Amino acid sequence: MILKEKIGLKMEIVKLNEKNFELYKQDINALIKENYRINLGELEDIDIIVNNKCNEIPQFLINGSAYILVCVEEKKAIAFLWAYQKEEIQEKVIHVSHIIVKENYQRKGIGKILMDNLENEMKKRNIYIVDLVTTADNNKAMNFYKKSGFQVKRDFLRKKISET
Repeated sequence: MILKEKIGLKMEIVKLNEKNFELYKQDINALIKENYRINLGELEDIDIIVNNKCNEIPQFLINGSAYILVCVEEKKAIAFLWAYQKEEIQEKVIHVSHIIVKENYQRKGIGKILMDNLENEMKKRNIYIVDLVTTADNNKAMNFYKKSGFQVKRDFLRKKISET
């Protein structure tokens, strides 16, 4: 089933499956690359990393372990949400691996609609916890998540060890 919800005159939300993935693969690749750039900075071999990630998607769609939505305008994906189910301390959790809205489409409610669609689908599956990771200095994302009801539960710390 393809999920469609009208956002505006020319936009719709489409649930990805193995059949329609190829239509949006190039746009999804660009969106994942942008998401990595925003959250991780400039990475060496970014194109290889993103291509490998994007090439994993069909298998997740075939085995049903991923829930992936795209917001489409004029046959182009302008936003993307990729989530998957996991078990965490005897609880079912849906983890949002990626959510990104192209910059010129941000603050139009698209991210909220993607998250609302995810939450509604997870309620049908009796999953009531959504988690995600973002970088602490990604203020736009942090504000969006907090406004959407997310709370910081753990801090992820990182230390670079001197090579000498």
